[in-house]
Amino acid sequence: MAHVSIITKVDEELLVRASSAYPGLSDSELVAAALSDVSIKRRGVRSHAIHSTYDECPVESFGEWGDLASFHAARAA
Repeated sequence: MAHVSIITKVDEELLVRASSAYPGLSDSELVAAALSDVSIKRRGVRSHAIHSTYDECPVESFGEWGDLASFHAARAA
C-alpha cells in the first residue's frame, strides 16, 4: 500500500490520551489507526442506513412476493 505524508496539528491532550491508550504506537500509527476507525464507522453507518429500510417494512407485511414471516417459517421447517 502506498503511503502519503500528512502535516497536521492536533490537540496535545488528545494525543497524550491516545498515546497512553495505545502504548508503543508512533504518532503516525495512531493517526493511521484513527483513520481506519473512521472508515470502519462510516461503513457501519452506511450499512445501518441501508438495513434500517427493513425495519420500516414489518415482517408481517404482504408484498408482491408474499410476506417475510411465511418465508422465515418455511425456511425454519
